[in-house]
Amino acid sequence: MLYYLPKKSKHKIIAILTFVFIFTFAFPQSKTLANIYLKNNQPKQISLNTTNPKNKNNPPKQTNYLEDYRLPKNKIKVKKIVKVVVTAYNAVPEQTDSTPCITADGTNICANPNLKIVAANWLPFGTKIRIPEYFGNTIFEVRDRMNSRYPYRVDVLMDSIPAAKKFGVRYLKIEIIG
Repeated sequence: MLYYLPKKSKHKIIAILTFVFIFTFAFPQSKTLANIYLKNNQPKQISLNTTNPKNKNNPPKQTNYLEDYRLPKNKIKVKKIVKVVVTAYNAVPEQTDSTPCITADGTNICANPNLKIVAANWLPFGTKIRIPEYFGNTIFEVRDRMNSRYPYRVDVLMDSIPAAKKFGVRYLKIEIIG
C-alpha cells in the first residue's frame, strides 16, 4: 500500500502511525484517567427553584449552590477481605511477656488504654483492620505480635480477662483497610 506513495508521504504516514501506536498502547489509561479526574474534580452547579403554592405573596426562592460529587474524606477503602482465626488476649504477664504494657512496636498501652490494638504476625505494623462481624466499624491497628506458632491469626487486645474468655476463638472475616 505504501509502495505507490511519494517518499515524504510515506515518512509522514509512518510518523503518524508510530505516534498513534505509542499513545494507544503505551498510555491506554491516559484518556480514561483524564476523564475520571475531570468528572471528579469539577463541582456541578445545581439550581433549586422552590415555590410555596399556599402563599402566593412570597416570590419563589432560588438557591444556587455547588455540590461536589467527590468521595468523602472519611470513606474507608477495603483493600482485602480475609477469613482467619481470631482470638482475644489481655495485657497481663501470663498472656504476654514480662512487659505487658509495651507492645512489639513499642506502644505503651497502659498509658493509652483507648487504643484498639491487634496482634498479627502476617501483617506489618500500622496496618489497619476491621472485624465487622463482631466489632462493627471499629478500626484496629496492628501493633503487637503473637507466638510464632500462630502465623496466620489475629489476636484482639481486650480490656478484661472475662471478656477475652467470652470472645474465645472465632473464625471471622477481617477487612484490611487501605
